[in-house]
Amino acid sequence: MPRRKAWVNDPLAYSPPPLPIVVAVKAVAQGTASEDQQRRFMGWLINDVCGYGQNSAYFGPDAALKSYLAMGRQRVAQILKTQIETPIEKFKDGDSSEQVS
Repeated sequence: MPRRKAWVNDPLAYSPPPLPIVVAVKAVAQGTASEDQQRRFMGWLINDVCGYGQNSAYFGPDAALKSYLAMGRQRVAQILKTQIETPIEKFKDGDSSEQVS
């Protein structure tokens, strides 16, 4: 059974991630993450923390606040996904002497 995301009903709620995610987050922060840990971290950050692709419309008490928080998180996910999916050549400044590697 898949783990239920706490913020499906409340974007203010926090649900601790499973141990492999915690290990991946710590490895990324320490600069020692493997390729798998980096992918796991980014997937967790974009999909679970930022709620990419999830509904951002809430109803009931504090609906506006919850909706705005969800939309803010999703905006961060959109920015991250744009950076990940855009070819690196698109970021090179034509007037810059810096090389893109």
